[in-house]
Amino acid sequence: MGSRIYLLLAALLLCSIQLQAQSVANMAQSNESLEQHVNGIVATFSPFAEGRATTEGILRAYKPLDDDEKTIGCFLINPSTGMYIGYLLAIERLPEPTKLKITIKPMPFVFDEKLNETAVSKLLELKLPTKTKRGYTPSSPPSYPEPIVINITDVIKIPLWVNAGTEWGVIGDKIRFAVATNRPKPARDFTLDDVALKFTGYRLIINGEVRSGESELYDVEGPHPSFHLPGKGLFILSIRPHEGHDFQKIGVAEGNKISFSYGGDKYEWVSREPVIAQDGIWSIWVLLVTDYQPDPGLVEYYKLISKGNCCTFSDTKLGDASKPPSSKK
Repeated sequence: MGSRIYLLLAALLLCSIQLQAQSVANMAQSNESLEQHVNGIVATFSPFAEGRATTEGILRAYKPLDDDEKTIGCFLINPSTGMYIGYLLAIERLPEPTKLKITIKPMPFVFDEKLNETAVSKLLELKLPTKTKRGYTPSSPPSYPEPIVINITDVIKIPLWVNAGTEWGVIGDKIRFAVATNRPKPARDFTLDDVALKFTGYRLIINGEVRSGESELYDVEGPHPSFHLPGKGLFILSIRPHEGHDFQKIGVAEGNKISFSYGGDKYEWVSREPVIAQDGIWSIWVLLVTDYQPDPGLVEYYKLISKGNCCTFSDTKLGDASKPPSSKK
């Protein structure tokens, strides 16, 4: 599970840099409530503050773990103190339908050579500057209660920070629970828009030279994976053309690689695993947006996680490709 946690943390940091409210992790500030669905239960998170503490300006994010259907990863970032904190919430359904078993577990902040604690601090500082000289550091909740059995209508509070900021007080999460309503979804026809391209532990090779830095990069997945190469522009890949966009049918997806040639240069985007789940050799359409400029924070992110990296990588919405970075939501 540890490796999943640092990838989840990386996704959270990437979200904060891109300032995207809807991405791999749902993010919120102040008094917004957020819902997460796990194990047939809806958990609704909202912040609470006691004493002189305040939840103002605190960034929060929650994400079910990919490899544990009962557990939610929970993060809070406090720019005023330079602290970020995390914990795991496990929700277990019991034979009695009105009862739940709740377990609060430590968040194993697992770092590696790419996403070390110094890099995390620098990344957070890019978009959430803190006044503290030490930058950002991880912290742990003051205690972890024993697993408890509750009624599904109960509300629980998890204290996370004591003496938050310069005033005495407590900041934490307040969580409500409900049984998820499973409404059947109407059947629809499968289309090419339902097919995602996925690059896992990838490298970018240009004219036979590895240009993505000294180590493999984190995952990119979606219908329009893209990379921005300074001096060239943003290359967007797709398995089909799109009306109103000048995609060219010049690429090939085979196994764990997509390759194409453009302007006399050969590009190979290589994944550790198959790019398309279905075996075969597939045509790939490529669009080059020459005037696109990535967010400076995103540039710094990729420089930090792989020294010598030339580019930025993402799944691009076609409408965003023509907008300046400051206009992205």
